[in-house]
Amino acid sequence: NEQITGIMINIIIPKSAGNMNSHAAYFSLFTISANRFFMIIYYKREENFMQKYEEKYSHAFGKNDIRGIYGDDITEILFQNTAIGFVNWLEDQSGIKPADMKITVAMDARLHSPALKTALINGLTSCGVNVIDLGLVPSPLGYYSEFALDGVTSAMIITASHNPSEYNGLKMTFNKMTLNEKQIAEVKEETYKIFSETPVAGNSSLVCTYDIVPD
Repeated sequence: NEQITGIMINIIIPKSAGNMNSHAAYFSLFTISANRFFMIIYYKREENFMQKYEEKYSHAFGKNDIRGIYGDDITEILFQNTAIGFVNWLEDQSGIKPADMKITVAMDARLHSPALKTALINGLTSCGVNVIDLGLVPSPLGYYSEFALDGVTSAMIITASHNPSEYNGLKMTFNKMTLNEKQIAEVKEETYKIFSETPVAGNSSLVCTYDIVPD
């Protein structure tokens, strides 16, 4: 009968370590004999992980959209993560797999909209979603795309409407309607669950452009 002894080492993995975010890694080392040992590794999310991002982006998620000052409340990282959280929420609500989703993306003329659109599309395509890039169009055409194009699952529109130029935001639709307050809260929760500060690589082969104006 070999004697088993053990120690537990608690190590926090830095948030820069990919999608593990700030998970706490617990390594349990058990020595079975002088020349044999095994290691058990498991991860546990820090209790305050979601709270960190809730505090940072608390002003961004509104009653029926995301909106705030670019660089403070609105960032590329937020848009990337919101895209992934939104896809997870859509799959839960509709039962449609990401590879079968088709989402249109539109933007307004604000100077930071192109960078936010790139981050949004990268998030969507990293999940395997097919994206139709409508480019720079008035917001109503973003909504219209759900009716004009076949098989569109949802529309995402980068705009802050009437707010000053330092603002930007994001509107999302489901079943040809803008998200309501309850749905926005659910998307926010899904976003915080997977939040990572590491940029993801998109898949340009899943993106096509479409000029909806003539329609």
